[in-house]
Amino acid sequence: MIYDGSGSLKDCEFVEDRRYVRAFRNKFRTNTRHIIANSSAIAHRTISTNVTIPKDVKKWLDYPRMKGLCKQNHKKLKEELISDRRRNGMTLSTRTRRDMSYLFQIPGTQWCGKGYRATKYTHLGSFSKTDRCCRRHDTSCPYWISAYETKYGLFNWRLNTIMHCSCDERFRACLKMADTSDANFVGKLFFNIVQTKCFVLKVKKLTLQYIFNTSDLRNLQTQRRIQEQLLVMKNCFFT
Repeated sequence: MIYDGSGSLKDCEFVEDRRYVRAFRNKFRTNTRHIIANSSAIAHRTISTNVTIPKDVKKWLDYPRMKGLCKQNHKKLKEELISDRRRNGMTLSTRTRRDMSYLFQIPGTQWCGKGYRATKYTHLGSFSKTDRCCRRHDTSCPYWISAYETKYGLFNWRLNTIMHCSCDERFRACLKMADTSDANFVGKLFFNIVQTKCFVLKVKKLTLQYIFNTSDLRNLQTQRRIQEQLLVMKNCFFT
């Protein structure tokens, strides 16, 4: 759940895949132990029963309620996006750029953040190395799914475009090679804080049988066909 400064829900996601839930819980426990072990200034308390849960925390543990709020938020965002695009003569099939995050704009760049600042492809901000990474990421990825668009069997309910994981991996590597404070900031914002999803495609083998003679079934031909199929949505972290 992502909230703005006034407490309004801006974005959210719920995951039902047990593998990802288990991985998240394990990572959360590991990070919590690390924080407790390395910081004496942070107070912590173990909550073992429902009775000891503070009232202001209980609402965050009501999963059905949180899931309902998340669905309402997705519906509201979709309606607002459709209305806005109609006013501007756009359609849902129009490709939108891959925002670093629709909540942020990155100072010192022309390509990193909400919308383009650059008026030409050659225009770069003062953080030119980081800007080149963002520019390539936003303009050269061959596989993408725009906001509220269905493609490759997946509906993207997010306000930002999601891209093929190879494009995100290349973007991550570019930022790491830039090795500047601003590149590290963009990488941590994009991959660790916003945790934007990506997708991959896999080759699926289909077996087709052809009967050339109805009285003789000995002639069977096996043919391969490549089918693009969504394999998994996943995160890539920046360390």
